[in-house]
Amino acid sequence: MEEKQKVKVLFEFDRSEYDAYLFLIGGKKTEEVEEIWKAMTEEPVRAETSLLDEDEQTFKLMMISLAILSVEKKVKG
Repeated sequence: MEEKQKVKVLFEFDRSEYDAYLFLIGGKKTEEVEEIWKAMTEEPVRAETSLLDEDEQTFKLMMISLAILSVEKKVKG
């Protein structure tokens, strides 16, 4: 029986990008914001795409496209 294979896509962002995101959504630097940052940096975050509701499919298509483009560039040299 063939085992289901999965692709893992690594996406990274730094603190300045997190702060810029907070600015764009009108967020304030609070204790909770700092706790979230700390939790995100302690271990890999498993993205739960189901939290996106109707945007879940669009997000998955974008990530699949990004993965293909990233590998295609590597394969083509």
